[in-house]
Amino acid sequence: MERRKRIIIRISAILTGVLLIITFFSGTLYSINLPEVKVGIASSGVISTTYQGYGVLDFYENISLHANHTGRINFAVQAGDWVQPDDMLFSIYVDTDNLRKRLASENFRLERAILMHTRAQTLLDELVLQPGQRRLYESERSRLQHDIDLLYIDVNEILHSIEGTARQIDEGGLIAIYAKYPGIVREIAWGLENDMYVEFNRFIMRIGVQSSYYAAVVYFPESVGILPNHTSGAAPDNISIRVDISSHDDYGLSGGIRRMYPYNGQLRAEITFLTRSSVSGGEAVRVTVEISAGTADFVLPNSAIREDAGGSFILYLERERNALMGYSYVAREMRVRIGARGGMYSSLMTFPEAYARPVILLSDRPITPGDRVRVVADR
Repeated sequence: MERRKRIIIRISAILTGVLLIITFFSGTLYSINLPEVKVGIASSGVISTTYQGYGVLDFYENISLHANHTGRINFAVQAGDWVQPDDMLFSIYVDTDNLRKRLASENFRLERAILMHTRAQTLLDELVLQPGQRRLYESERSRLQHDIDLLYIDVNEILHSIEGTARQIDEGGLIAIYAKYPGIVREIAWGLENDMYVEFNRFIMRIGVQSSYYAAVVYFPESVGILPNHTSGAAPDNISIRVDISSHDDYGLSGGIRRMYPYNGQLRAEITFLTRSSVSGGEAVRVTVEISAGTADFVLPNSAIREDAGGSFILYLERERNALMGYSYVAREMRVRIGARGGMYSSLMTFPEAYARPVILLSDRPITPGDRVRVVADR
């Protein structure tokens, strides 16, 4: 009998101990299976977004060359060639026989234009105001004066053309055009080849001229929306532009915006900058554009901002006490208004008392309002 009592007492003690152990560790065992979260408090900070674009270098200054004579052209360079001062670019062989025919035609046009101008001036001088026809008189006078003005312009344009043709006849033969500045041939007129006939003042080529300024032609995704209406000048105060040329170990060069516009589904930006390195056109370049929306009082990482059909909200922690489990944390929902969004952070616009609460920044699995969670680290 005594032995049975001792056995019963021992079994009871063991069961009580097991129960106590289970009770003591139940909270720990339960929390192991809860979602792990990292939390933080909204604080002041700068909202900024960073974009990177890649492109090539070009020269800031470009010179367009046009034919200063009429004749057959031959090129001494092609697109992409480097040129130095006094290097020949192209030559034009002037056909004086054709020029003399043109000169005769221009002189005929000049005589005809002068005759028409004289007739119009005579009609204007002889125009007489008839009684009761002032309106008709004024209308006719205005028409004649308009014709005289247009004919005067024609006469001057023909005279200018005659002077140019006569000069080409005097110079005759082979006319060579040379580079004045160091640079690179950027473009030759489309379809223009050696031994083709070119008219006076036709566009021939464009040369990028080497100077202290350079331009980076860079492409960004059009969706970034960087200053779509900004066309020229230095970047505004809230925008920082950095240019990196890895081939010359030039990093963090300060840049400005020359032009920016949509181009084939992208945003084409021409960024100007200064460098002491001897860089050439066509080299690869990386441009970083950082846009600041200013300083905000209440900022959270974008990972803390959640969205649903009702708008934006955050999940914050609320501490609860359980008689069996002790203290635990429960995720609660709070609706918020977003002031500004940046690349990594966003500013909030809501009631001030909300900002002292710990906000869930990250979780190892999806969580919803009311879920119990386990805090693994503060931020």
